Amino acid sequence: MAHAAPDLRPGIIEVLRLLSSPEKQLEYERRVPSISIPSELLCQWFDDTYLPESPVFRQGFSSRELEALAHFNNYFSDHEKLLPDPHCGIRNWLEDNIWKGIMSEARHTLAALEHE
Repeated sequence: MAHAAPDLRPGIIEVLRLLSSPEKQLEYERRVPSISIPSELLCQWFDDTYLPESPVFRQGFSSRELEALAHFNNYFSDHEKLLPDPHCGIRNWLEDNIWKGIMSEARHTLAALEHE
């Protein structure tokens, strides 16, 4: 019996909701105070979530949505190098204009996925 490919779309949407929401980020830090939430956010997106080469990933999105995700990934990748040290905590990032820009781009991408 063949196994159905997993649907990665809900996970992508959930990570974008987290990346776009200061409240969700602060709540995450309250729930898991022993880890660097900024480092975790970077890993969640770049290591665990955005997998554009995967056929399973690509089948969950329209071509327009894949373009929106690629745009966000490029923006995030270009700007994450300019962020404060992740070990300084999420509150430090939430005050940073670069992070605010990344959160805004995450909101735009999320809107593109939710309104397709």
